[in-house]
Amino acid sequence: MAAKTLPLEPNLPWVENAEDRLFRRMVIALVILFIIMGIIVNRMTLPEVQQKKLVDVSPRLAKLILEKKKEQDFELEANVLPTFRGWTGRTVFELDNGQVWRQRQAGTMTYSGSDATVTITRNWLGKYVLEHQETGRAIGVKRID
Repeated sequence: MAAKTLPLEPNLPWVENAEDRLFRRMVIALVILFIIMGIIVNRMTLPEVQQKKLVDVSPRLAKLILEKKKEQDFELEANVLPTFRGWTGRTVFELDNGQVWRQRQAGTMTYSGSDATVTITRNWLGKYVLEHQETGRAIGVKRID
């Protein structure tokens, strides 16, 4: 029987072969290409951007825009009366400034502490959110009075 001959060099992963050399050449060529393209793009001169002339806005429209911005920056800090115990689903919050707010989102939170300070703000959708200061928990609310 004829004996099988083994290859002279084993095919080990750390031994460099033709594919590795080709890959290294391609990477070097691409790096050089990107460097050249970066230099070319960096040296390009762009046309100067011309400022548009501002248009005079009627006072009525300006007032409307300012009121809309003021509504988005709404923030109210008050205390809940008589004692804040959290919310249970349809909770009505009476504030010390006379405003009355109702929970508009489902959810519950129980609270047994003494801090009744809450902050009401508008979220990015324009809806009101009541946040209890001590716990940091928040719930969507709607003003009813």
